[in-house]
Amino acid sequence: MAKIYDYECDICGTIQEVWFFNKSEEKRPPKCVECGAGMHNRLPSAPPFSLKGDGWEKDGYSSKKKN
Repeated sequence: MAKIYDYECDICGTIQEVWFFNKSEEKRPPKCVECGAGMHNRLPSAPPFSLKGDGWEKDGYSSKKKN
């Protein structure tokens, strides 16, 4: 499974999403698509998270329970 990070360019400030498919790729900083400079500033991003299945709806987590 690929790891996805957001990086900001050190020179021009362009933000781009970068996909890494193995650990050796993560060791090298990605290059900016706009100016070609190294992108060393990894930005914080939300983790990939999704609730699957219908259990959340059936268990009452989707709305407040009435007393």
